[in-house]
Amino acid sequence: MATSTEKKFQLHRERKIRNHVFSSLMAFVYLKQQASLGFSSVYAWVSNLFTPVVAQVSK
Repeated sequence: MATSTEKKFQLHRERKIRNHVFSSLMAFVYLKQQASLGFSSVYAWVSNLFTPVVAQVSK
């Protein structure tokens, strides 16, 4: 039978594991969001870079 100290230790350990999983998930979501924003800004930059060239060629 587990003593109250062992139960307390298990509760603290479970909480630390849950906190670790949660913060890892939040970090993953943040990095995915930053990568997505980066790709969209690069796309906008490239499209703005070539728009005048395409307009000049099509004249």
